[in-house]
Amino acid sequence: MGEVTASETRLCEAPIVLDSNGGTALYGPCGNRDQGRRLQIDEPRLRALDLHDDPHLEVLDLRCCGRQHYLHLQLDRLPRLSEIHLPRLVGGVILHLFSLELPGSLTINGNVSEIDADWQQGSLRLVQPRRCWERVQLLGHDARPADLSLIDKDGVPLTIVLGPALLQVMQHEGVLHLKGKGHVYLSDASPLQRLVVEGPSRVSIKRAYALRSLRLLGPMRFVGDQLDALEWVDAGQGVCREDSHEARPNSVLCQGYLTLRGQMPALTLADAWREVQLHAPRLERLSLGWATMLEMHHCGRLDSVNLPDGLPIDCHGTVPMPLLHVARFFIDEATLRQALTRLEAGEHSLLESVLTMLPQRAGAQSAFHGLTTLVRLAEQGFDAEALWQCRREIAAWQMIPQRRRRRIRLTDQDLARADGQWRWELPCDRSDEGVLADLRLWALCSKASSTAQAYRKILLTSRRERESFQLMVRFGSRPGTPEPIRSLMLEVLVKEYGSGEVPAWLEHHEGKRPNA
Repeated sequence: MGEVTASETRLCEAPIVLDSNGGTALYGPCGNRDQGRRLQIDEPRLRALDLHDDPHLEVLDLRCCGRQHYLHLQLDRLPRLSEIHLPRLVGGVILHLFSLELPGSLTINGNVSEIDADWQQGSLRLVQPRRCWERVQLLGHDARPADLSLIDKDGVPLTIVLGPALLQVMQHEGVLHLKGKGHVYLSDASPLQRLVVEGPSRVSIKRAYALRSLRLLGPMRFVGDQLDALEWVDAGQGVCREDSHEARPNSVLCQGYLTLRGQMPALTLADAWREVQLHAPRLERLSLGWATMLEMHHCGRLDSVNLPDGLPIDCHGTVPMPLLHVARFFIDEATLRQALTRLEAGEHSLLESVLTMLPQRAGAQSAFHGLTTLVRLAEQGFDAEALWQCRREIAAWQMIPQRRRRRIRLTDQDLARADGQWRWELPCDRSDEGVLADLRLWALCSKASSTAQAYRKILLTSRRERESFQLMVRFGSRPGTPEPIRSLMLEVLVKEYGSGEVPAWLEHHEGKRPNA
């Protein structure tokens, strides 16, 4: 370290003025060590620091600011900044970087919980909410191949490659072999066509438009975005199943966790994986060796699959036709609404898909929406037997919510249990509306469905429950009530008031029973 000049001595001795929240902002050259290349602050109350427009600053040293819970840093247009030394932070630093051009390389020593960077041609944001990164290395426009190679030796918890140029020069015969430790984040992987990863516990890549082949050696979490050209993924062996019944060989180990997002039309995942998550709206063909879990988001175009038998599958969004009877479905409101609109507009081939979606949506609100949707379809003359079967499934799933994630389909016993009682879990403010929808659905379907007709016996039996009795009487006595509901109400009244067996609650709240 060079000598401290007189001007630097005055800067060091000048107190930093903090606002009521422990924050301050400095503009222009602010270094107080090494001829203005280093800024050292000793202020235990510092909670937020903004630095703007210093063309000379290379090192920011906050180690003397004492132990703190958190610290906000906003660093704006500091083109030469290459090192940050943080104080002892329990909750970590929240770091914001702003630059006109691609930033230079920067090493952050200390706990980091959140980092975001914004420059003219790109941006990124990474959050580590539970456990901070203890050191972060950003490789910018001045990074050399040796800098990325060193992460295998240094073991940096998080390495971020900001631009594409470094990846371009490090490829050998069209392949980038990425080694290292910790978490590696490639902000712009657009030059890559083939990628081999070995060592890191987590790899995230963005803008991987041209990537066609991916090889992941060892257990890790891999997250890829904009994988529009991806065709092949393997774990080093490249083993594919010959048929759906083939068990995983002992020599093929179950590797990491994959999250793949992109517009790829066809994808082969060889070898074996723990969990695979796909966000691929244009995917038409999928082949998967082995996995413990497959989760698909909005893969409605999928029409050809090669999957192992017994693979647990969760589908979110549009239901791929090949998976209608082998997967669990979790449908969002927008997708269902779109399918209903098309169905009611005349695309009757969507009926099976819609009726498969409705029972898979958990919760009281979803049950209410399912019942009102089925009434709408029944009023338009859709297949009564199919609509009532869907209603049975909605009721059956409501009775086993704790097992929803472990089950793909309902059993006959589940349906029989639901058929044996009249009970719904509905939103408190829409309970009456939901029950009325169920009665109207029963009235419409019982004209053509023998299963719905048989349910009348269960409705009559449920009169012994005070709330059920009151609902049937209330709805059955309304003007314009469908004849089956009015007839049901009259029979309920005859059985209760005419049988001589008046429930205790009715005697207490209604007084003496009327004359028969």
